Amino acid sequence: MALGLFDESLIKRVENALDEMYQAILRDEDLNLSSYQLPVKIEQLLLSFYYQRDLAREWLLADPAKTLSKVSVPVLIIQGTADIQVEVDDALLLAAALPEGQRELFIFDDVDHILKKTYGQPLSYVDPDRSVEPEILETIADWILRMSE
Repeated sequence: MALGLFDESLIKRVENALDEMYQAILRDEDLNLSSYQLPVKIEQLLLSFYYQRDLAREWLLADPAKTLSKVSVPVLIIQGTADIQVEVDDALLLAAALPEGQRELFIFDDVDHILKKTYGQPLSYVDPDRSVEPEILETIADWILRMSE
């Protein structure tokens, strides 16, 4: 049975449940998702985060730029403009957290979170016919070689 991921009503209920879960995690409050009438698999997924709320809270409140600013080794930041998990502005903030000589930032057009071309539309991360862009692999390889000199 499909989860109805294209059902606008379900999408709204999931968004509201996520908002409530977020607040419950941050405030260490009880969470009851029954009023959202979510499919069992979605409710179980959300509850799995809630039941690990200490880890989830740490993850939600983490400041990657602050953490990265403590790193003392060279850093390669690769960002795709089609990434919906990490935006280009986030990559720029990461880069700004480090001295210019310690980091290199590469932004690739139309590339998603797993460094694969999207051709203007979101595509499955698990599609075996999609591969990491050769230009990105070359960038990574060149950077590693330069750093190992």
